[in-house]
Amino acid sequence: MAAKTVKMCDISLEMAAKIFRMCNYGKVQIEQTRFNEIIIVTDTNPEDLIYPEGWYCNGAGEFSNKETSTTGMHQSAPMKNSKGERWIGYYTLDD
Repeated sequence: MAAKTVKMCDISLEMAAKIFRMCNYGKVQIEQTRFNEIIIVTDTNPEDLIYPEGWYCNGAGEFSNKETSTTGMHQSAPMKNSKGERWIGYYTLDD
């Protein structure tokens, strides 16, 4: 029997954010609001970061899987620098 696999683009936002942080050790932090919403914090240009397959920084400055999810479950979290400014204008989805 073949092993079952899960596409990275279909994992939860929480898991994808943790993997993203591990892939960019020391460059990415995860914060949670009091409502348990995730915020990605980095002072590194989003174009210079390593993303889990299917996740990217969209033009609205969000860590997202909107263009790649195969389940229809689109998730996103704001990406900000340490000053709280959104990384707007970046689009790192490679095709």
